[in-house]
Amino acid sequence: MTGHTSGSRQGSQRRIPQPLGVTPAPLRDLKDYIYLLYVEAGAPPTHRMAAEIGFDDVFPGSPSKATIHRIIGSRELPTGQEDVVSVALLLARETGRDPVEVETRVRRMWVAAHLAQPLGIPVPDVDPFALEVHRAISVPGERSLPRLPAYVRRDHDTELAALVDRAIEGESLLVTLVGESSTGKTRACWEALRRLPRGWRVWHPFDPSRPDAALVHLGEVGPQTVIWLNEAQHYLLAPDTKTAEGIAAGLRSALTDRRRGPILVLATVWPRFWEPLTSPSATGADDDRFEQQRKLLTDLGRCIAVPKTFSESDLRQARRKAHDDPRLASALAGAADGEITQFLAGVPELMRRYLCAPPAEQALVHAAMDYRRLGHGPVLPHDLLAEAAEGYLKDQELALRASGWLDKALAYCAMPCHGVPGPLTPVASRSDVLAGGAYRLADYLEQHGRLERRLVCPPASFWNAAARHSLGTDDTVELARAAQHRGRLRVAAALYERALRAGNTAVRPELAGLAEGVGDTTTAKQFYEAAWRDDHLARWELVRLRETKGEPGRAEELAHEAANQGDSTSLTRLARLRQEAGDEEGAQRLTRNAAARGKIRTFAGLARSREEVGDRARAESLAFLALDQTGSTYALSELAGMREKAGDGAAAERLVLAAAERGKVRPAIRLAGMRWQARDRQGAARALDLAAGSGSIFALTELARLKQKWGDHDGAEQFLRTAVSRGSMFALTELGRLRDKAGDRQAPGGP
Repeated sequence: MTGHTSGSRQGSQRRIPQPLGVTPAPLRDLKDYIYLLYVEAGAPPTHRMAAEIGFDDVFPGSPSKATIHRIIGSRELPTGQEDVVSVALLLARETGRDPVEVETRVRRMWVAAHLAQPLGIPVPDVDPFALEVHRAISVPGERSLPRLPAYVRRDHDTELAALVDRAIEGESLLVTLVGESSTGKTRACWEALRRLPRGWRVWHPFDPSRPDAALVHLGEVGPQTVIWLNEAQHYLLAPDTKTAEGIAAGLRSALTDRRRGPILVLATVWPRFWEPLTSPSATGADDDRFEQQRKLLTDLGRCIAVPKTFSESDLRQARRKAHDDPRLASALAGAADGEITQFLAGVPELMRRYLCAPPAEQALVHAAMDYRRLGHGPVLPHDLLAEAAEGYLKDQELALRASGWLDKALAYCAMPCHGVPGPLTPVASRSDVLAGGAYRLADYLEQHGRLERRLVCPPASFWNAAARHSLGTDDTVELARAAQHRGRLRVAAALYERALRAGNTAVRPELAGLAEGVGDTTTAKQFYEAAWRDDHLARWELVRLRETKGEPGRAEELAHEAANQGDSTSLTRLARLRQEAGDEEGAQRLTRNAAARGKIRTFAGLARSREEVGDRARAESLAFLALDQTGSTYALSELAGMREKAGDGAAAERLVLAAAERGKVRPAIRLAGMRWQARDRQGAARALDLAAGSGSIFALTELARLKQKWGDHDGAEQFLRTAVSRGSMFALTELGRLRDKAGDRQAPGGP
């Protein structure tokens, strides 16, 4: 009886939870398969499984109850293959599966899991230079020094350390260090890694390219992994918009998936890249190219600014540490304006190497500078630089070249500068595309070139080389845009065509525009039509082309076709085009169609355009038409705001009054806000009176909010009391809060 009771209690144990967030993939496959067998077998108790395996010699292993629990429910690789096979065979027996098939499959999966490595490298095994920490300057003398100079802990290090500690405690985090080139961002991240306990790994996605590596393998990132995104612009500003968005979305998923945490993303970026990544689009949500990146960096991530210079406190600390590190002492003696890290990175020698270089060497560096500033990626093929460089040499310099000049020039540029890489560093790659070799321009020289050569137009050899040797379609497209902006349309067309042949169909609208520019409308139509499905700008351009070439019926037909596919932009733009051509009836018809699909702002756009050309009557007519037909006050509010900004307050007030008479109060509330910002309190009060006259509960509570914001608590209470008298429970709550702030504990409904 006692044994029965005990067995019953043990047999009622709860099912072992399935292990989640298991990596790498082969281990996850093994764990998922074992758990599937466990669930199919009815989740038998581990003590009974251990007993049955132990009593039967047919099983190759003899796992304990605790071992069985780990085999089924932990995220770890079971150490004993025979124990795993025994558990699988027992579960297969209870589910009626073929034991031979199960054993064969489990043994193969165990071996694959045993050989697989998690993504990344254990933190203690990581080389700082593999993570792109700058090598420091070298100093004369025979004394053996550590690979990196003594580190001076600064304010941003303290902030970063606190965030890393939160990751150690189990929180997934993204931290971006923002600072100029060679200010110590990457070194700060390296120092932060040293806080991580054993078991953490570092993954640096860079092969075959940074964006490709990140996009393909982000889903494999497991717990206790640092994702190292040095120079994050290469990932989040990848020329291929879909790739950049995919990386941002993948990082967001990794950070928010609790089953995979903790994950720590350490990123560095220059300020000029941080700005476009985090600033909202000026043209609105329809053209918000970096929405995914902005939400990742600002909503989920933390930003730490890294200053260019050492503070006085930092310098005092550096002087103390310089006694034991002559490199730091040399930097303190030679750095200007506290730019210690820049000096340590060898910038002075690097600049001397560049500025004093012979003509051929400078030609290579100038070509590399121009390719980087005009959009080519950091990896520059040998043939690209070699062909372009000739155009940077004068005729006399070309004539004086000796045999083997190119190899000698590249060797000069690659020679390290006091321990840091030279102006052009060879890049190791397994890619067949780079079989002839490739180079990377030093970061500081890239930044210097963007400033110093911003007004320089590259020679013809630069563009010809790009058309033959640019690396990948993304680089080709960026250079094509640069050529197009500089009026080199033939070069731009050749580069776009090269990208198209390589499979980049997104360039079809660009080719269409170039064809249209030279009067080849037939080719332009063909390109626009080919891009119709995937590109909303191509849809509009095709509509515009049909309209301007005397096919209005076909233009309108195409605009409606695009709207039926969920893109009403062409309708709204075509309406504006019709209005500019004097076709008011056609413009209104298209506007109504757009409004029916939710594009209310089309009315506002038309009204604004009429106002801008002085046709005030027509502008008002369109604004009120929008109000009457859609109920939206947006166009009217915009028009009133324009009148107010133009100094015609009486006209703005008249429009607001007309809206209030129709029961619409939002224009009046907006006008009140504008006048308050202009410090016109009397004008703001008049606008509030117009809104209050509607009697709307919404208007009363909104007006109370504005009054409270402006410090007029008595006025706010008056509006709230009126709203309460009309049955608003929200106003009653707000009134209670208002009185509570004022220290009045009397019930809101009292006298």
